Order: sequence, then C-alpha cells, then structure tokens
Amino acid sequence: RSGPRSAVLVLNQMTGAALLTTDDLDTDGEEGFRIQLGCWLTPGRTSLEATYFGIHDWESRPATADMGNLTVPFEMPIPAFTGFDVAIIDYRSELDSAELNVRCRCRNQRNLSLLTGGRYIRVREEMQLPSLTMCGVENARYSLLTENELLLWQGGLQSDGTLVGKLGLDVRAVAGGGVNLAYQSQQISGLRNNFSHDVQGVYFGEALANVTYRLGRNARLRAGYNLLYLGGMALAPEQVNASTLANTANTSVNAGGDLFYHGVSFGLDF
Repeated sequence: RSGPRSAVLVLNQMTGAALLTTDDLDTDGEEGFRIQLGCWLTPGRTSLEATYFGIHDWESRPATADMGNLTVPFEMPIPAFTGFDVAIIDYRSELDSAELNVRCRCRNQRNLSLLTGGRYIRVREEMQLPSLTMCGVENARYSLLTENELLLWQGGLQSDGTLVGKLGLDVRAVAGGGVNLAYQSQQISGLRNNFSHDVQGVYFGEALANVTYRLGRNARLRAGYNLLYLGGMALAPEQVNASTLANTANTSVNAGGDLFYHGVSFGLDF
C-alpha cells in the first residue's frame, strides 16, 4: 500500500535536520484475504454476489536516537517532546471492505457483465510516538487514532472469457463514490484528549485481472493482480498537530489523504 504524504515527524532541535519522516514508515507488503459468495437470481443471467476483503496486520516501527536533541515539530511546543533522547514510532493500519452487488450478463455479449451495488469500507489507523530517555524511561506519549467509515455506491464491468483450452482471463473494474464518516483523536499523556469527526465526500476505484485454470466443471484456480484506490481519507500521520490540545473545538479532521493498495492474489473458485 502507499504511505501518507511526506512530512517531518521527529527532528534535531539544534540543527533542524529531519531524523524521522513519514517516508520512513515502511509500506511494504502485508497479507490479506478475499472471500466471495454468490447465487443466481435468474439462472445464467443475473446473480447476487457478496464479497469481503481485509488486511489486518500492517505495522511499521521506525526509530531514531540523539541524546537530548530530539523534538517533535508541533505548532505549539510541548516540553516533554523537546530535548528527548529516543523516538520509536509505532504505526498500524487495517482495512475491511464488504460489498453486495447485482451482476447481469449482457444478452449479446455473454462474457461481459454489468454490475452495481453498495459497499462499506473501514480504514482504521493508529500512531504512537513516545518520548524516551536512553535508558528506555518514557516521559510522555503522543497518540493518534483515525477511523474512516466509507458508505459507497459502485458500478462497473466484468469480463470472464477463455484464452485457450482450460485457461481463462477474468477482468473486473469498478468505480464509485459516497461519504466518509471520518474521525480523529489525539492525546498527549497528562493532557486532555482531543477528538473531532466530519462527513466528507469520497471516491474510489478498483481493478482486478486474473488468469484462471479450469480444474473441472465447477472449480478453477486463479492468479492475478489487484488494485484499489481510495481518495479523501484521514490518515493518522497527517493529523499531527498539537496546537489545539487545550481547545477541542478547533481540532479538525484532515481527510485529504490518498491510499493505494495493490498486489498479487491466488485463489480457488468452486
């Protein structure tokens, strides 16, 4: 998946040099799974399909140390995060996607289908940044949490044709939009917790391409590549701002982020 927009998270207070940025958050691969169930509404023509896709174990933990010289670039300086020794960022993210579609095969093009339906996507992110001494003693902890609940309507096309013999090719492309019920909270230990929520427009697109191998009349192996783009997202590292910790009324959700998930997939149809 893609990472958040480039921003400085920890710097050297003497030189101003960036020591940890959002570019250090490792956005390499993580395993997920997809399951799809369907039934015919009109035999051979119209079907109802329910799909779930999830990634739950994505995590990154970059760290840096510089005795007495670390600081976090808050708009309002926080004593516990000025002149500390060790910074370890714990960044976690998870994705849940559930959709229900009606798919109808075209009369004159049996390998081509139109589909439309509703979709729910949830993206939850958490970032922890403790202020530590060289001995590992924690002075304070900055915690960020974001929740994105997307209520979407989508439409698209799907093609499932034969390449040669038992080999086939399935291609699916959908796009849509809706609303994002976005929430963010941030807290520094010893200070009050600030939170805010907002409703914003959101858009997305998804494409899948799979090569299939027919094992029998009702079973196929598949391998392919999946792409998912989400726009208008609230990402935890993009909320960093302690200038309003004393006034929750002025804390707002920054939902201008983008997420791009992509990767290979393997599966079995029956």
